[in-house]
This record gives sequence, structure tokens and C-alpha cells, in this order.
Amino acid sequence: AVAARPACLVADPEGSVALTGGRNGALCLWDLSSGTCVKTMAGERSHIEVVALDPAGCIALAGRQGAHIDVWDLEAGRLLQSVCAQNGNEEISYLGIDQSGHYFIVLTDLGALQVW
Repeated sequence: AVAARPACLVADPEGSVALTGGRNGALCLWDLSSGTCVKTMAGERSHIEVVALDPAGCIALAGRQGAHIDVWDLEAGRLLQSVCAQNGNEEISYLGIDQSGHYFIVLTDLGALQVW
């Protein structure tokens, strides 16, 4: 299923793909030249609030309610890991992946910054 009522979006720097996160917990990878969803990934059913792509377009991050972060392998469409930022009482305001693709940055609504 396509990410129902997309809540967030990020596009790759080249403008070839975009990733949306839905209120139903699904991620959708879009081919921007055709405007079609080419891959759907479903994890937890909680609302995805923010998404990020690594510079190579291989890894995606999805920030869900309760400060949970899912790390996805986009090629395989497989969930690699789920982690919780801070104590879980916060919401994620920003997710980013550094240029090397080795670290991700999380900013919560209470102003906590983490580098993983």
C-alpha cells in the first residue's frame, strides 16, 4: 500500500527519487521522472513524522511518534534497525544523514541533539 496521507517528504539531491512517510506507518519510494511509487515499505503502524535519505540513496530513516527511528535498506526494502532517541517522551523534529552516510543526526522537539 502506498503511504496513506503522506505526512513528510524528502528528495535526493539529484532529484531522481523522493521518499514519503505516511500516517499509516508506510514509507514510499517515488521515481520522480514517472511520478510513481516504485517501492513501499511498512514497519510499525505509527505515524511517520520525518524522513531522511543518505547521500548514496541506499539508506532511509523514518522518525515515528514517540521518538522512534527506523533505519531502512532501500534496495532490499528491509528494516535494518529500530532505535529510540532520548527517553521516548519527545518527538523528532529533524533527521539528517551526514555526507559520508556513516552518522545520523536527530533533533527532538525539546531541543535535544544526538549524533548516532
